[in-house]
Amino acid sequence: MKGYASVEVRVDDRPFDLFPEAVPICVELLETAECLTTFVHPPSPVYVFGPEDGSFPPVIRRHCHKFVYIPAYHCLNLSAAVDVVLYDRMAKRQLAGEEPMLPIREMLHEDRGISEVLSKVGWEGE
Repeated sequence: MKGYASVEVRVDDRPFDLFPEAVPICVELLETAECLTTFVHPPSPVYVFGPEDGSFPPVIRRHCHKFVYIPAYHCLNLSAAVDVVLYDRMAKRQLAGEEPMLPIREMLHEDRGISEVLSKVGWEGE
């Protein structure tokens, strides 16, 4: 549950160059995009999420190797879209035996590191 500790934030004019071995995947509603339901996630993906109210500029699309859309009746906000795509990848990897299932006892554990996260962002609480 402390995945946040290994997250690195970078600002770069050429972000795709930071991931030379990865497969850039554009998550956007396009006629040519694959449906997430049947999409096969590559081993080393980099997911690129677009704006909620528009499309990617052509220069971003040119860097993406695959295009996928989330089948939903309504537009999803960025947080929901990220959750859906990452859950889909994890579930498919678990079903294929490529990733272990998280034991329920770990999910029910009282201290999942939230106090450490809040202290790192400067939240003191009440």
